[in-house]
Amino acid sequence: MDVLVQEKGTPLAEQVFKVLESEILQGRLKPGEVITEPKLSQALGVSRTPIREALQHLEQESLVEIRSNRGAVVLGITGDDLEVIYDMRIRLEGLAAREAAECAGEEQLKEMRQVLDLQEFYVEKNDPENQEVFDSQFHEMIYEFSGKRILKDVLKKLHHRIKRFRQLSVTDMERSRKAVKEHREILQAIEEKNGELAELLTIRHVENAKASTMKKIEKKEKISDGKVH
Repeated sequence: MDVLVQEKGTPLAEQVFKVLESEILQGRLKPGEVITEPKLSQALGVSRTPIREALQHLEQESLVEIRSNRGAVVLGITGDDLEVIYDMRIRLEGLAAREAAECAGEEQLKEMRQVLDLQEFYVEKNDPENQEVFDSQFHEMIYEFSGKRILKDVLKKLHHRIKRFRQLSVTDMERSRKAVKEHREILQAIEEKNGELAELLTIRHVENAKASTMKKIEKKEKISDGKVH
């Protein structure tokens, strides 16, 4: 973990939180690992007060558990967490797509088409990093254009939590091409203001994404355990 380069205008505790959140969500700080204020203070080059505030924020987000006289134990994202998050996305993103079909205007639909074209471009270029950026943007547009603030906030948070796991899926180019096709079908339903179909197609899309991600994780775990050679 590198020394924190402080940003002007952003509270130091928030900057520390973002660094630690990223370390946890990206798997660099692993579940069960203990992190302490003195250790973090030395590593990040900041005082213990903002670190204490950041750890309390992480505990509120259920990413760590603070234990007396021991420090903060990293909880991270477990397999059960991942299952629940995907199941929530399946239900809520379907609802968001239905609402977007009712609310999205022509300019918003144009933006979605442009993002989807860029996603497809990077898929064909075999560029998973950039295609994941536009894949995420497409989903976030559905949340935004649903017109439902709470729905958008919840889904963006869920999406953010599992970014590392979604990256496993987008490295599968066969799955990525199917995802583009599924996105185009969803967009067409939204353009036609067919909320029922948009919801159904989105549910299927996230179910497929979940299956692909869980399969990748299972394979990765088997390799780590030495069961696959």
